[in-house]
Amino acid sequence: MSRMGMVLILVGTLVAAAIGAAIPILWLGSSQAAPVVSGGNGNVVTPRIDVTASGKVYAAPDQATVQIGVNTQSKSVSDALKQNSQDTAAVIEKIKGLGVDAKDIQTNNFSISPTYDESYTLVNGYQVNNTVVVTIRDLSQTGTLLDGVVEAGANSILGLSFDIADPSELQAAARAQAIANAKLKAEQMAEAAGVSLGEVLSINESISYVQPAYAMDRGMMAAEAMPVPVETGQQQISVDVSMSYRIK
Repeated sequence: MSRMGMVLILVGTLVAAAIGAAIPILWLGSSQAAPVVSGGNGNVVTPRIDVTASGKVYAAPDQATVQIGVNTQSKSVSDALKQNSQDTAAVIEKIKGLGVDAKDIQTNNFSISPTYDESYTLVNGYQVNNTVVVTIRDLSQTGTLLDGVVEAGANSILGLSFDIADPSELQAAARAQAIANAKLKAEQMAEAAGVSLGEVLSINESISYVQPAYAMDRGMMAAEAMPVPVETGQQQISVDVSMSYRIK
């Protein structure tokens, strides 16, 4: 091939390349496509406002749960077990005598373990622990029950907590309050930014409780006036929501 032919081929190739590059530029220049916002990974991001808010309601509890323990010790495991069984039976009988239904009394823990001398090398006896969990649905009986089980043989009250048997209506009220607060916050943010809110894109919630709780041992209870004074206080039910609104 002559030198002139090679020059013509080279010139033609350069011209074709220039025309090919110009075509998409011209097409883009005439396009009316709406702008999009994309994240760093190239995904399309919907313009939105994200807000969080809380709603809180308060109510008096209508039931209590208490863990009642009987601990006995003896040099022989059989003696420790016998004494524990007698005391635990007396405690449960006392609880039932105060009107607590059998379905609200449940054994939570039972254990037998050795005890040691001061050197922690020789076994010098055994201890038996029996713990029952009791649901008290008549709160007016709480102090009397605590006093009665101690007299019957219980020697530890591992925890006393108050609750609401059916919190669904209170949760609904806290939820409505939280959503209203979130919407108000989103509207204020949109107004400040000069935009309008669109539809809700997502909504999530979490529910929490703040309960009054007590822990007592036999010595503390004996020091109090009987029956044991108990104040139920109020329970707080809190609903937190996270919401996203589309920006118009």
